[in-house]
Amino acid sequence: MCTVHSYSSETGVWRHSQIDWAEDVRRLGQMNRWVPQITGNDSHATIFNGMLYLNLSDDQIAVVDVEGKVQRIIPGPPSVGRENAQHHSLFIGQSQGRLHYINEERSRVYTRDFDDDCDLLSVWVLEDYDTHKWALKHSVSQVRLFGSNSYKSSFEYTVAAIHPDSNLLFIFLSWNRQLISYSLDSKDVRAVCATQGPIWCTPYVPCFLDFLSVAEHEEHQGRRRGR
Repeated sequence: MCTVHSYSSETGVWRHSQIDWAEDVRRLGQMNRWVPQITGNDSHATIFNGMLYLNLSDDQIAVVDVEGKVQRIIPGPPSVGRENAQHHSLFIGQSQGRLHYINEERSRVYTRDFDDDCDLLSVWVLEDYDTHKWALKHSVSQVRLFGSNSYKSSFEYTVAAIHPDSNLLFIFLSWNRQLISYSLDSKDVRAVCATQGPIWCTPYVPCFLDFLSVAEHEEHQGRRRGR
């Protein structure tokens, strides 16, 4: 069971909805070998097109409406969900109007950047919502990101955010408590800052409490049109 809390700027009140994951997943015909659980990490949830997207433990994504009802269960990218302990979901978020999904994987690849077995961060984009088609947008080796040939597990770093308007990732390194950025375009890795604080990051989200509510905005627009 899970509770979804949603706030309406129109009514000015909070709504609390209980979700029974097992019932909803069975109803949608998406039950795998076990009942999926929410991964419970800020980087595994995002708001996109008015819906809440939540990573589930069985490499699926729940699409939840503002009333807390699961509307759809969609699969993650094709590289996620293999019978391989080295595949991990790291992040889900929106950038440039599209849903992005980032995972860690072990793969043999050959490109200008790496030509041997290496640990990768892969960035996927949801191309078609109806067919659940994902497209690989970018892959980068851990060697390029972290400057070391030693394997770094997903417990040692966190994909903290993706820039909403550009191809820029922010990654928090727990071993030296440093926040770095990585550009998918220029492939530059830069140090942003270091901290002595907690090892987790919460991306900044603007506060709209002082903005007009939906009703106030419509009333204001009506008065302007009536002048």
